[in-house]
Amino acid sequence: MKTLKYLVLFFIAIAVCSCDKDDNEISKADFSVLGITSISVNDIEYSIDDNLLLKLEDSKNIAVTGSQITESTKHCAIEYSILSTTNETPFVSAKSSCSGVSVNVDSNTSTDGVTRIVLTVSRSGYKEQAIYKFNFAKI
Repeated sequence: MKTLKYLVLFFIAIAVCSCDKDDNEISKADFSVLGITSISVNDIEYSIDDNLLLKLEDSKNIAVTGSQITESTKHCAIEYSILSTTNETPFVSAKSSCSGVSVNVDSNTSTDGVTRIVLTVSRSGYKEQAIYKFNFAKI
């Protein structure tokens, strides 16, 4: 009976030790690997803070309307709304301090006159991806 008791305790100890660490743990996203230093919106350059947000200290016509970070896919999406006072076509670009970074810009205009530009920043060899969505409305 003592042998059975020790065997049961031995297997419980092994089970507890084997469950100590989760091998499928999700690693934290590190968006600094994208090296985004600034984003230009209609020829106005905005620097980026540590959370990938535009620094909007003196800007009156632009506001953050939403953001989402998904750790499991290492994607970050930030949405901005911009009141445009000109009839010029909106323009958005990004600068990065890292090599191998690609910046894709997709633009469309809806029937109600709102132009939406989606700027996607990614880097080859990394899963991290930052998506900036800009909604331009003419006033």
